[in-house]
Formats: sequence, C-alpha cells, structure tokens
Amino acid sequence: MKNTVESVLIIGLGMIGSSIALASRSKGIKVYGYDLDSPSLKLALKEKIIDESVENFDEVNNKKFGEKVDLIIVSVPPRKTQEVFNQLQETWNTSITITDTSSVKNHIKVDGADNIVLSHPIAGSHKSGASAADKDLFSNKKNVICNPFNANEEHLNRLINYWEDAIQMNTSTMSVSDHDLIFAMTSHLPHLISYALID
Repeated sequence: MKNTVESVLIIGLGMIGSSIALASRSKGIKVYGYDLDSPSLKLALKEKIIDESVENFDEVNNKKFGEKVDLIIVSVPPRKTQEVFNQLQETWNTSITITDTSSVKNHIKVDGADNIVLSHPIAGSHKSGASAADKDLFSNKKNVICNPFNANEEHLNRLINYWEDAIQMNTSTMSVSDHDLIFAMTSHLPHLISYALID
C-alpha cells in the first residue's frame, strides 16, 4: 500500500467537502465526488471542484472502485456519519483509507474495520454549500486525528500525510473522549454562558 494519496472520493459536497476537494485538486490529486443532492453534484462538476462524479453507493462498493481511490472522506453532518460508514461496509478492510470530518465522534461505532481513522479538520465559514468552496480554507489550520478502532498503522500514516502535505494542515492525535469533551467545552459552553447572561 502506498503512503501517499493520489486519488480521493469525497462524500458530501457542502462547504467543507468541496473545500477539501479544491485543495486536493490544487495538489494534483484526482477527486471523485458524491452527494445525495443532485444540483450540488452537478455544480461541483461544472465548477471543476471535482474531477468526476459518482452516482450511487453501488459504484463505491464495487471492488473495482478500490483500484480508483486511495482515500474516502465522509463529509456529512455528524448525525449522518455513522449511516454512511455502514453503507461503505464493502470498503472496510481494504486498501482504501476511510475518514470523516465530523466535529463529534462518540456516536461513531465501527466493529471490525482496520482502515477507518477519524478526522476533525477545524476550519469553517459562515457560508455553506459547494459554491462556498475555498481551497485555502484549511491551510495552517488544526486537524485532530482519532484512532478509536485501532486502524492499521499504514492507514493512519497515509491519512496524516494527506492532511499535512496535501491540505497543509497541522495534525494532532487524541482519544475520542478527550476530543468530544474539549470541543463540547469550547463550542457549546460559550453559547450557554451567552444565554445565561441574556437571561
């Protein structure tokens, strides 16, 4: 298994997924894209955010697709991440590395996959959708890597190399419990304090 990523499939072409796609393409990585929303998929193709579109999961779960991509990034809302991982079971324990972009991790349960490593690229914008894609969104930003399923070290190293070299992010690793506690405190606590002050 090669340590670099030459091709990637991004599932979910909102602002985060599309920005990852643009950043990847700018580094010469071939980008496949999938989104349930047909207009978003067509826009991403038209605006050259992705190189090729994928129409359904049957195509992804086909063993031949594993010859096309090195990495799958699931960039959907947190509550949908588990559902998508389950739909990708045919790609578990293959040469494809699988990750996500969810800001919450403790609900994700995977049993028996050695190629799934979780990621949280910490960047954002007030904009949304594929039209808000920004190839520099993640440059010099932080990305937290969690490996709760004890993925194969080759997959872990490949993913870290991708985020650092292709997307230009700074990575650190931590447990899922530490990740969720820290981001609950930094994200939700200020909102609670604001509401308390208003009351």
